[in-house]
Amino acid sequence: MVTHDYLTLLPIADEVLLLDSQTSRLIRIEQDQWDQISTRMQPVALADNTSDDDPATRMSRYTRLARQRVDDFFTATGSAIWTAMALPFELRPYFPHFRWGMRFVLHYLRLVGGPSAWFYLILAGMIIGFTSTYFTFEFLPFQAYTQPLLIDELLASIGFALYRILVPVLATILIAARCGAAVAADVGVKRYGGQVDALQTLGVKPRTYLLLPIVIAFVIATPMLEWMSLSAAKLISLVTFLSTHPNEGPYFWQQNFYRNLAAIDGSLLRGWQWVLTKNLICGFGIACIAYYQGLAPKKSANDVSGAITSTVLWTTLYVLIVHFVTALIEF
Repeated sequence: MVTHDYLTLLPIADEVLLLDSQTSRLIRIEQDQWDQISTRMQPVALADNTSDDDPATRMSRYTRLARQRVDDFFTATGSAIWTAMALPFELRPYFPHFRWGMRFVLHYLRLVGGPSAWFYLILAGMIIGFTSTYFTFEFLPFQAYTQPLLIDELLASIGFALYRILVPVLATILIAARCGAAVAADVGVKRYGGQVDALQTLGVKPRTYLLLPIVIAFVIATPMLEWMSLSAAKLISLVTFLSTHPNEGPYFWQQNFYRNLAAIDGSLLRGWQWVLTKNLICGFGIACIAYYQGLAPKKSANDVSGAITSTVLWTTLYVLIVHFVTALIEF
């Protein structure tokens, strides 16, 4: 038994061997000398003839660190590019055992789109619906003159902004932060606990029961959660408008709120393709980033925490870029 806690084991020990760091040998300690073990256990001191005060030494150390950082950057970049290129092949819709595949899908659906996520997104929708409606009318300049003339236009603008811009951006950012972190933690714990290695030992690729179910869960849950947030925003917008304009009724709000959104054929709202596309692209990217951040090698619990932090950072940045690029094309 190799241990530093030798005091508790000496009463039952038959023989004691000491690793001498200077000679790199195991030395047998006689029983009558066991009381001298503490004095013979000396810390290992590595000889270092260089001085940190030497400018050449400091420059050499900084050069090595800079070179290591550059190597790590290009290694990570190359790995990310290769992963992105291989992603379509990694996402083949195939489960070796369909029943187990559906179990993983349901697990990640509960994790991504469960009741806690409902409450989170509905509350966010209520907040954005109230603030956009209340403060638009409350701080309108020269309300006595402008509000009677612009009230219908303002309602139409609020409805358009909530449906096409504000709620999709806010909802996907919150999904990236909340759901992305949850998935990264789940996969990271599986990696740290050896469950991913167990799958590989059994000849099962981790993408089969992890990546594919995670992508399916996000592609299903992201539009659903965004719709919940939008429904809450519309309801609170109606309540806020009626409380600040008691002379107007719900029909007036509905008629003007949907004026820039009503489709010609009266079916789906105008621009629903853009909203759905943004949700699907954001959900797909969040799923992939969370999976690969969690799947990276984990040597300690700090690595799991680092993966969660990186997931929140990169998923929110990815969502903002998606909305920015889509807005340039959409409008």
